[in-house]
Amino acid sequence: MSDFVKNYQVFAMTTDPVYIGTGGYTIGRVDNTIVRDPITKVPKIPGSSLAGVWRYYVALEIFSKIK
Repeated sequence: MSDFVKNYQVFAMTTDPVYIGTGGYTIGRVDNTIVRDPITKVPKIPGSSLAGVWRYYVALEIFSKIK
């Protein structure tokens, strides 16, 4: 494994509303609190959420090529 690590700061804009809650599930309106940076209080998307989306996308691509 390489000891070289690259860090990137990424800013993105979405075309649709994005909601990352702190847990729980409700049908209908959203009542979970929004994930925020503890210092700046700015809403954020955790890396685990991005990893889950990426994992799902890759799985869809792989399985679509198998069929």
